[in-house]
Amino acid sequence: MAKHFVADPKFLLELERAETTTKRDENAYIFNPALNQSYIKDVLAVSPSYAEYRRLNPEETPALVFGTALHTLVLEPNEFNKRYAMLPECDRRTKEGKALFEEFSMANAGKRVLKQSDIKALTSMAKLSRPFFEEKHAKYSHHEVTASATFVVVDGEFKGERVECKGILDAVYVFDDRVVVKDLKSVADIGNVKGASFGNGWAVQSAFYHDIISMVHQKPVFFDYIAQSKEEPYDVREFAVTDEMFAKGRQAYTLGINRWLWWVRNGKPDTDAFHGKEMLY
Repeated sequence: MAKHFVADPKFLLELERAETTTKRDENAYIFNPALNQSYIKDVLAVSPSYAEYRRLNPEETPALVFGTALHTLVLEPNEFNKRYAMLPECDRRTKEGKALFEEFSMANAGKRVLKQSDIKALTSMAKLSRPFFEEKHAKYSHHEVTASATFVVVDGEFKGERVECKGILDAVYVFDDRVVVKDLKSVADIGNVKGASFGNGWAVQSAFYHDIISMVHQKPVFFDYIAQSKEEPYDVREFAVTDEMFAKGRQAYTLGINRWLWWVRNGKPDTDAFHGKEMLY
C-alpha cells in the first residue's frame, strides 16, 4: 500500500502559459483531460480518486440542470431555446398523454427538459440578475470564456512538473486599467454566502481564474460573485473577492494540484491508501 499523502510546504507553482478564447468547442472542452477548478475542489474535499471518478462519470442532477439553465438564460439568452425545452402538461398514464409526450420528445431530442415551474422561476431570476452582466463601458466584454493554462512546479518533490489546467469563466470585462471577472451563483441561502464563502470552494475558483486572467491580460484583475437566491423573491447580491480570499484560494488550489501530482506519481491509489488512517476530533 502506498504511503499516504503528506503536503510539502515548499511546493510552489508558477504560470508558464495562459490563454483564453471565446470560440468554445463543447466536446473538445469536455474531453480535454486538463484539471479544472471543480476537479481540484473534489481533490481537496475528498481525494484525487474521487475527483477522477466524478470526471469520468459526470452526474447531471436537477440542481445542476437548473443552474446551467440560469447561466444560459442570463449569459447566452439566444442559445436557451436551442438547449432547453419545457415539458408540456400531460398525463402519461393515458393514451393521449403518452402520444403528446412522445411527440414532444422527438421534437426536442438532445435538449435538456425543464418543468413549467422551472421556466417560470428561471425567467423571473434572469430578469433580476441579467443587469449585473450588462457592462457597457468595457473595451472588451464576453460571456462564457474558455481558459487554458500550464502551471509549472518550481520547488519541492515535483519540481519541473507541468500541469495542464482549463476553465470556463462566466463573464470577462476588460477596461483600460483593469479586468473584471464575474461569476453567477444560484444559492439556497443568500444570507449565508458571506460566512460560508471560504469553505464552499469559491475561494479556490476565484483565485484559480484570477491568476490565469492576470497572466493573459497583464492588468489588475477584480472578481465579483453575483449570488442569487433560488427562492422567491429571488434576491440578488454582488460580492467582491478580497485579497485575503485570493490568498486562501491560491494556497488551496496549489495544495490540490500537489495532491493530484502525488496521486499520479504513486500509481493512483484508492482513497484509503491516499489518506491513510485519519483522526477525528
